[in-house]
Amino acid sequence: MAYKIIQNAMAPKCTEADGLDLTYNSHMIMWDRCNYRCSFCEFAAHDFKRTENYHDLTQDQFITVILQLMKSGKNFKFSGGEPTLNPFIEQHLQIVKQLGGTIFFDTNGSNPELVKRLLDKRLIDVLAVSIKGLTPDECLATAAIKRKDFCWDNPLKTIEYGAYTKGVKVIVTHVCYNDASIEELRRFSDLLEPFPDVFYKINNLNGSVHKDESLVPVNSDKLIGLLKQLVEEKPFWKNRMIYINDKSGVTNYDRILFM
Repeated sequence: MAYKIIQNAMAPKCTEADGLDLTYNSHMIMWDRCNYRCSFCEFAAHDFKRTENYHDLTQDQFITVILQLMKSGKNFKFSGGEPTLNPFIEQHLQIVKQLGGTIFFDTNGSNPELVKRLLDKRLIDVLAVSIKGLTPDECLATAAIKRKDFCWDNPLKTIEYGAYTKGVKVIVTHVCYNDASIEELRRFSDLLEPFPDVFYKINNLNGSVHKDESLVPVNSDKLIGLLKQLVEEKPFWKNRMIYINDKSGVTNYDRILFM
């Protein structure tokens, strides 16, 4: 098991209205494996071979690290890679919760039954799920895998489990690149609207290295304009949209646009 752990590195995509102890930063706990190879992922660009600063930890070492991190904040974001591939994930979430931590869990949604178990055990406070496209075929192409259930059926089931778990905030991420249209945003909105109380997060393409080198960010002014148009058309999304324009919004709370 190899983790990369960074103190107070990630900005939680929440506000005071979410009822969490918001300290504007979360400790980042990254797992070094993934079952996708997404076209827009910088880790997939290196085939997940960049292992510097990833370390194997015994359970005692993990507890020691968490206790040290708790001195500067109680928010912890488990991400990757794909954290559901970690065979010790349930034990480690339990440790963080028992020590009084708040858990942000970032997943591609490919393992809904494990996520449901973690939700049922109250080990997740904020569930973030990334949808890789607007159709099963788009998801298969983006994730570079062959199983439709992994990248389409399972993520939607994961979102459903989270949406119907009381007290859990569910954020669904849509990555935009190259260009964007109001039709694309409407279709993603339509995909999410059956789920109660979910939040729609839009990431303009982050980072400078991606598995598909042809990808570029969307013009920010254009994308913000389209998001405002979507909110006007569908007031359902007012105060339920989160916009990350570039990598600074991933780590700096003040760079997040809550719409």
